[in-house]
Amino acid sequence: VQCDNARIALAEAKDRYDRIQHSPEVVTSAMAAEALVNTSRAGIVLSNNDLIRVRGQYRELTAKAAEIEARVGVGSQHEALAKIRRQVDFLRNAMRGEEERLIAAYANEYELAKVKEAEVAATVAQVSGDGDTNGQLRELESAVETLRNLQSGFLQKYKEINSAQAETLPAQNAHIITRAIPQLSRSSKKALGLFGGSLVFCLFLGVGAAVGREWLVDVLRTPRAVEQVTGIRCVVLPRIESRSVTEHVLVAPYSRFTESLREVNAMIDEAANGDEGKVIGVLSAVPKEGKTVVAANLAALLTDSTGARTLVIDGDFHLRTLSAALAPGARAGLIEALEDPARLSQLVTRLPRSGLDVLPCVLPSRIPNAAELLGSARMERLLATARQSYDYIIVEIAPVMSVVDVRMAERFIDGFVFVVEWGQTKRTLVVDALSCAARARERVMAVVLNKVDAAALRTIEAQKGARSGDYYQD
Repeated sequence: VQCDNARIALAEAKDRYDRIQHSPEVVTSAMAAEALVNTSRAGIVLSNNDLIRVRGQYRELTAKAAEIEARVGVGSQHEALAKIRRQVDFLRNAMRGEEERLIAAYANEYELAKVKEAEVAATVAQVSGDGDTNGQLRELESAVETLRNLQSGFLQKYKEINSAQAETLPAQNAHIITRAIPQLSRSSKKALGLFGGSLVFCLFLGVGAAVGREWLVDVLRTPRAVEQVTGIRCVVLPRIESRSVTEHVLVAPYSRFTESLREVNAMIDEAANGDEGKVIGVLSAVPKEGKTVVAANLAALLTDSTGARTLVIDGDFHLRTLSAALAPGARAGLIEALEDPARLSQLVTRLPRSGLDVLPCVLPSRIPNAAELLGSARMERLLATARQSYDYIIVEIAPVMSVVDVRMAERFIDGFVFVVEWGQTKRTLVVDALSCAARARERVMAVVLNKVDAAALRTIEAQKGARSGDYYQD
């Protein structure tokens, strides 16, 4: 029986080998299926599913190439046709390699079958004369079956290993040239140069950020910028922290603030033309720029330093901050003086320290006709009466961009002091304010850059030198 099985296996292996050797392209698909069915008998596993799939792709690409050649010409170098031709060549080489592998596998199967048949025949011939022939045959059959199972297992593992290697494509010829070690010293010796370059870069970055911020915010921070916008000389007033902000010129007569207001006074005197320079309006573009403090201190300085008779009028009917600061207890003032200018001397409040006369605006609430009152004939008569008794008349007026009061009263004012808050008021806002009050713009005697902090003031006056501050006593 074993001899018959060996002969049959040999014949089958020889038949498969002959068929695939003579016509591999025709029989590989059928032989693959036959090999899978007869694995237990043949002792080898040859799965040709991949080859069948590759042949299908090869046929599809060949047909597609024929279609494209029919459209563009057989000898054409069209990019799509060239790409398909490269794929066809690749698949043809892959099939050829797989066919050669199958031929070698079936050749090995055939040789193995011949060896087994010869061994079984020799063994049968050797033990044919023994009495226990059946037992020996069973042992031989068991050994052959064991060897066949081992062979099948080894072949299956070999195929799995080859498949995994084909997918991952490992580097089989890799060698360690030098083992990696941690770096014990720095690779660059230019630490100082790098540090210096970083400092310069950060400096330029900071300057660029500051310039960019200044450009985006577009606020006024230097007297030169104010003069470029207005075309009028600018005086810098530092920020003051005194409790008596309305009489700071009396508290600190040698301070930088007081000296700057003296410069404003000099500019007013230079621009004044005899009796026509008596009435000075203090205004700003928007509220809270410090015009109340400037008006009160300028009036106090004129009264205390020069002995000039000075009257300060609260012409802001809307907020009345000057009245609240200088004459909080007044019960009558500007409204009553407009009704009867002859009562002016009775309606003013005199400050005991400076001797300054204040005409407050006493109202329980805002009135709708404030602008009309400031531009009325009654206001003109009141100012004419005040000119007879005072050397200077300082009038605080509501902000230009908030209400139209200044445009109503500007024909009665001889000159203006325009207040701009440092770091808050925008350039465009100042330009718009001066454009709205065009007649007042022609009579602006001085522009005050107000509330400048100490650090910015040192930067602004750096060209004067550190010793220029020896004359100030804040």
